[in-house]
Amino acid sequence: MFNDSASGSDNALLYVPSAVSDANVSPLSDPAAVQNVIDYVSASGCGFTPGATIERNTCRNDWHVDLDLRFSQELPFLGSLTGIKDDRIEVFADFANFLNFIDSGANILRSRGGFNGLVDVADGGVDDQGRYIISGFNPDDDNNIAIGPSAWRIQIGARYEF
Repeated sequence: MFNDSASGSDNALLYVPSAVSDANVSPLSDPAAVQNVIDYVSASGCGFTPGATIERNTCRNDWHVDLDLRFSQELPFLGSLTGIKDDRIEVFADFANFLNFIDSGANILRSRGGFNGLVDVADGGVDDQGRYIISGFNPDDDNNIAIGPSAWRIQIGARYEF
């Protein structure tokens, strides 16, 4: 698709028309789909040049900041209290994703397009003169939530040292 057979159709970069009447856009294109592509990319916050192919890695996923905490306290144990042995016990609580523990809406890992970050925006092809045919607009850019890194966890334990 879009003359990018070396990397396959799922890895082609999007050509962003400058207008519905862009010379690189085929008259076979759906004008509403072309305008939707232009509006979508304009509102995306990605750096792009109208009338050119959007550059690789110009768009980014949301930030994900992680805060893990460990609370621990060492206490003397029976041997230390009786003077027989120098031993102690450590009690601890480990928090994974502490920000989400405080606020359930915080520190949720969201990403678009799964592992590789690909987002399908338009359907189309290329006509006989090498112009882009944009036949449909269907951005699949809903944020996916990674459950494991987004959930808080707590582990409570004790360790005896002698």
